[in-house]
Amino acid sequence: MDYDVIVVGAATTGAVAAKKLASQGFKVLLLDAKPKSRIGDKACGDAIGEEDLKKAGVTLPSNVIRERILGADLISPDGKTAFRIQGYGYTVDRVGLGSALVDEAESAGAKFMENFHVDAPIIRDGRVIGVKGSDEITARVILDASGNKTRLRGTLPDEWGIEKVVEKKDAVAAYRIIMEDMKPAIEHGYLRLIFDQNTSPGGYIWLFPEGNLSNVGLGVTMIGKYPNPKIATENWIKGKYEGKIVAGSGDTVPTRRPFATMVGNGIVLAGDAAATVNPVTGGGIGSGMLSAKFAAEAVANALSQADLPGINELWNYNVTYMKEYGVKQAGLDVFRRFLIKLSNDDINFGMSSGIMDEKTVTQAAVTGEVNINLRKEVEIMIRGLKRPSILLKLRQMASDVKTAMDIYSAYPSSFDGFWSWRKRADSFFANLPY
Repeated sequence: MDYDVIVVGAATTGAVAAKKLASQGFKVLLLDAKPKSRIGDKACGDAIGEEDLKKAGVTLPSNVIRERILGADLISPDGKTAFRIQGYGYTVDRVGLGSALVDEAESAGAKFMENFHVDAPIIRDGRVIGVKGSDEITARVILDASGNKTRLRGTLPDEWGIEKVVEKKDAVAAYRIIMEDMKPAIEHGYLRLIFDQNTSPGGYIWLFPEGNLSNVGLGVTMIGKYPNPKIATENWIKGKYEGKIVAGSGDTVPTRRPFATMVGNGIVLAGDAAATVNPVTGGGIGSGMLSAKFAAEAVANALSQADLPGINELWNYNVTYMKEYGVKQAGLDVFRRFLIKLSNDDINFGMSSGIMDEKTVTQAAVTGEVNINLRKEVEIMIRGLKRPSILLKLRQMASDVKTAMDIYSAYPSSFDGFWSWRKRADSFFANLPY
């Protein structure tokens, strides 16, 4: 084998994993299709939570931090209700962060190869032994961190259970604009998220401060004839904000529960390639770094157990990820599917009535649990408000969130129990009413 580990994709997830593995003495090759100067260049809100950084063991270089974030404002479609959610984090220069993390991986001993386009995995004797593109390179383990459009998982053997595609209904198409000296200026220190099912169906509009820059964009769920996110973003900004546009880009993001398994013989998936994005917010930097940490730990342990690790040796990555983040992610996927079906009137009512309040939203963001304010619900019904259907739907959704989290809390400790667990999980999500 040419290397112990080949990490495909050198953005935040891949670079973090490569550094962690190289620092333990493994021979690591870090590949990316882009030149180093463009690593991390993608359509993104550029925000990351402080807690995720701590859990992933990542320290941001000071020169890539654009703004310290203190919380987020969630705005109802009619603009009459706003929740201020406290939570610390940063907006960052993604390209600068990409280059810095690659530098750290190289300093730890990883070899970096830019402009290498991976076309497919090399599969022999029932395991992945390398990647092929302009050249064929082999390794004991392949760590796929190449994003949602990965070319690796699509040809993996079905019996491993790794999902090969993300359905459109479980993805968001997004577009963002970076604007310099935007007027009127948005409040510094707070992310601003506006819900509007007409402009951004199934998603939201965002305005994120980045020093003298503003990151403005929106995401739309890719169901039916969804709006073009670029046109929708430009139309929404028109007449509201002015400034010099310095960049604009679009992308698609998986917004669903994590893949049922993220390991195969000789391969692990992390970050967007494994659908680790927060289903409700679409944020993936922090969760990608967490998956990188857990994947690197599992790969290092597996390489100490076997010369050519297989599913059984790598399985603990699944177990750790599900426990630390996947359970929450599964609950949030139910919440996401519920939100997609709501009208603007439903959202206005839920936020203004107090059934969904700051406490409920904060708890959902931190733990994935959704607890409806039943005391407030009773008060509303006593006052005779004509919304019995939405109240019943909220109750059902909260129950479904709990069931989803219970299923993922019972994730199997070995591959032996995987298919029976997978059948239960798939059946539950297939039969949700939303």
